[in-house]
Amino acid sequence: MEQASENLDNLEEEVFPLLKLPSIGMENALSIMTPLELIELSSLSVRSKTTVKNFFRIKPKFETHLNIIDGAHIRISKNYQDWFLKKINKPGIEEERRFMNNEMNELTKAFEYIKEVLGCDFKSVRIDLDKSPTENRRLIDWLRSQQPSFDTIAVEGNYLNYDDDVKYLMENLKVTGEFIPVKLRHADDFRLEIPNNLRVLQVEHSGFIKFEQFMKLDCEQIVFFQSPLTSQEIHRFLKSWMACESHLNLKALQVSIVHPDVIDAVNGVPHEEVEIDDNIQEICLLPPTNKRLQYHKIRWEDCYGLCIAIKG
Repeated sequence: MEQASENLDNLEEEVFPLLKLPSIGMENALSIMTPLELIELSSLSVRSKTTVKNFFRIKPKFETHLNIIDGAHIRISKNYQDWFLKKINKPGIEEERRFMNNEMNELTKAFEYIKEVLGCDFKSVRIDLDKSPTENRRLIDWLRSQQPSFDTIAVEGNYLNYDDDVKYLMENLKVTGEFIPVKLRHADDFRLEIPNNLRVLQVEHSGFIKFEQFMKLDCEQIVFFQSPLTSQEIHRFLKSWMACESHLNLKALQVSIVHPDVIDAVNGVPHEEVEIDDNIQEICLLPPTNKRLQYHKIRWEDCYGLCIAIKG
């Protein structure tokens, strides 16, 4: 048996000269390979898989992201560079993409394999509930079995009412950093429990978040599009925040309110209207993508403690 194992090792070294290199040389060679090349190398043999897994244990980890949307794919990123595993119908950039035939079947296999080889959890998952409406619960169950917690969860679905599926997702998957409901169609009486201690809560159709729930949120940054909040409610919030009665961790708030008197929300509290620049953007965590937004720094105890952007 030992002789057979030795013969197999020798054969692998002949087929993969990389495995003959001393440890430092091998590490240098692996360091210049892309993550897709490393994953492909790991699939060639048991020994090459072990080599790649050991390499990832001592090197800085990549960020991995799962996107179950139209054009489902896995994105691997590091230092502002991205690599994709996805199904494509014509040749793409070979250094960045690999062909995947049966989209969802291959995607789930790739998810499990990448977690094993890279030795890290996926940072984010984005789910389009419109993609396979009858399979949403099964998909959520599979995700929970693989990784019950994600830093970022984004969920979308606009063709049908997915209230129950969204609630099921939030009951079975934990989000620790950013929660981003995108274009969710919901019933008028829809309510959703939102986790506390988030970095970012960004809600496109935020009509289901009433003032009472808004006042209980505990996030660093809140972005509401199509918000039902009134200018009076925003004013009440500011008074509460300045009195340290709510939103103790809040650093930035962006709301879109369709009221002609919306700017009155900041009247009566110390504030300064400012032009967005790099410093304000960093403090507020708000991208300067909409010139119709008015940015205000709210003064509290002689210092600026909150950046608020209001669109009327």
